[in-house]
Amino acid sequence: MLEGYPLIDNGEMVGSLRIISDILEVTKGNVSEYYVFLLDRAVLAPESISASIRSWIEPGLGIHGYFIREVDEYVDLIIKNVKEHIKNKKVLLNFSGGKDSLASLIILKKMQEIVDFDLKCVYVHIPVLEPCSNIDFVEKVAKMTNTDIKTVEADKKRIVFYLERNGLPRIGNRWCTYMKILALRNFRKKYRADVKVRGDRILEGGKRYSRMLQYLKHKSFIQGTRLNVVYPLTLLDIVKIVRESGLVHPNYYMGMTRVACKYCPYKSLYEFSISDSLKVENEEYIENIAVREYQKYYSTLFSWKDFWSNHLWRFSPSRAQIVLQIKIKSKESIKIISFKEIKKIITSIWKTNFKNGEYLSFDTFVNLLEKILERSRSKGDWGNAASLNLP
Repeated sequence: MLEGYPLIDNGEMVGSLRIISDILEVTKGNVSEYYVFLLDRAVLAPESISASIRSWIEPGLGIHGYFIREVDEYVDLIIKNVKEHIKNKKVLLNFSGGKDSLASLIILKKMQEIVDFDLKCVYVHIPVLEPCSNIDFVEKVAKMTNTDIKTVEADKKRIVFYLERNGLPRIGNRWCTYMKILALRNFRKKYRADVKVRGDRILEGGKRYSRMLQYLKHKSFIQGTRLNVVYPLTLLDIVKIVRESGLVHPNYYMGMTRVACKYCPYKSLYEFSISDSLKVENEEYIENIAVREYQKYYSTLFSWKDFWSNHLWRFSPSRAQIVLQIKIKSKESIKIISFKEIKKIITSIWKTNFKNGEYLSFDTFVNLLEKILERSRSKGDWGNAASLNLP
């Protein structure tokens, strides 16, 4: 993830915060500090560890502004580009309940006021691993937006089979994604959509960055049968659209950065801590699976207490050992940030009206993105993208 959450002081943005696994990056100006998550706080990593983190972490972006002023104007821009591609067609949105998919839904509903097309939304629930409260939110959205959102459940028997055979999903072996895709494909076959809506955004970075930049230059929102109405939007754009709808997922008010399964390996230790109250259908079964994994692969490396409390099942045994050693080496640091403080920073984006969030013109935004790409190519990686703040 390239894009960070803004650090806000008296309503003004003074820096950014990013969470990457169990690492917390805090950036002010051109200086980034790296903290390591312990059980109840983040501690500043020693310089030797920080240097190592800098060598592998994907640098963040300092673009904390808005790409759009008014949603209706933005919808008009999209319509000019895609009208003939979606008119009288079946359009399918994979709806997760997260901020990007919710913003997509809101924009698509506004597009329907101008162009006639059939919009179908599908939400795939992952039994055993995902809180049932997510279903409640999806039903609320469907009712308040007058939208047909079909809830389908991934194959529970196969999920149990994978849990018994492979253990909990881990980084590098996230078999749960396959289960979700399979359920989605089965629904697509029945619905036979002409156009499928994607929800990736350019500022999330990664390999999609260069490709999406080319789309943006041509103000293109559809490629073949794939429509994306949110890809140029900034985090502030997305949050503004969702807040104005009055449909903010409860996870965001809890301090979460995403809507996901409770036992998602990409969640941080901080996110596990604040979401402990979210329950899956059988917590005891999940813990039994974890015990089995621990005894099979991790028991010679560290204690059960360290394994379970730090959610080290997220990592392969060798990687889990490294993660735990980093935590041990960092725990004596006197510079800390409490989970309560981190939660306050992350939830502020859903509660605060910003005083200095600038609106970027189309040309300014594209030029900033091109500078970042040029710098990344010259360095052979993403370069020091964090230093590219708004002019």
